[in-house]
Amino acid sequence: MTPRDPGDETNSSPDELTETAAPYRARIVELEQRLDDLTRLVSDLVWDIDADLRLSYISERVFDILGFIPRELLGRSLLELGTFEDEAPISAPDVFRRAFRNRRFVILDKQSRTHTFRISGIPVFDLDNGAYLGARGTADDDTERRAAEHALREGERRYRMMVEHSPHAMIVIDGHIQFANATAARLFGAASPEELVGMHPHRLIHPDDHPIIKARVGQTAAHGPDPNGFEIRRVKFDGASFHSLNFTVQVEWEERLARLITIFDTTDYKNAQSALTESEQRFRDFAQSAADRF
Repeated sequence: MTPRDPGDETNSSPDELTETAAPYRARIVELEQRLDDLTRLVSDLVWDIDADLRLSYISERVFDILGFIPRELLGRSLLELGTFEDEAPISAPDVFRRAFRNRRFVILDKQSRTHTFRISGIPVFDLDNGAYLGARGTADDDTERRAAEHALREGERRYRMMVEHSPHAMIVIDGHIQFANATAARLFGAASPEELVGMHPHRLIHPDDHPIIKARVGQTAAHGPDPNGFEIRRVKFDGASFHSLNFTVQVEWEERLARLITIFDTTDYKNAQSALTESEQRFRDFAQSAADRF
């Protein structure tokens, strides 16, 4: 009997082959688990499609996001499940024949709720004959982020409308004036709000009060805006000055931090206060004079 070569698996029994293959199978399972763990970290979903765009693999997290068990989707065309949101210059099936990244893809979950994904993929070709075999890639659920962005944009739109139509004069400052509403334009005698945009804010402040502003900038940086506001004299386009009470808050304006200043013309109040003081002084003078007579 010819001795069997230990390395010749053709002469091995089924049990011996099973025993020999066991470490390889365990290694494959380990590698697959590592790959699955890694893809969970970098993407919400991992997918594979064949040449007919039918799903041949979808990661298990699809149940958490869309409510489908993976096997419910296997064999279904990806383009039957959803559509690309953006208009592509090439047909949707041809998209998968080249590498792509972060394309918007809209799909309905099991409860018919809309989800928007950012999907990326690369094509797979037969190494021997170059035949197209399908594609594989990742998908990230972008629904909540897009909803948050929409809510933020809507909030900013409403806030801007409120500022634009406010009966109080408002300007936004980030180094220079970035925005002024119609009331501010009327207060300073500008033909339109656009005339104020781009100006250095000191041009609207009486020169004698510039030191007050410099001091307040340091105080605001250290302690925050004064809720009681601050008084300065301001200057109109025609050179006339007026007394003002100003309130400052920090806002985000066009994705940058800026200062929103609300300006109240207190000239009438100051004049009335001065007239009252003068009247009270005349009364005291009269009372004193009368007392001296008696």
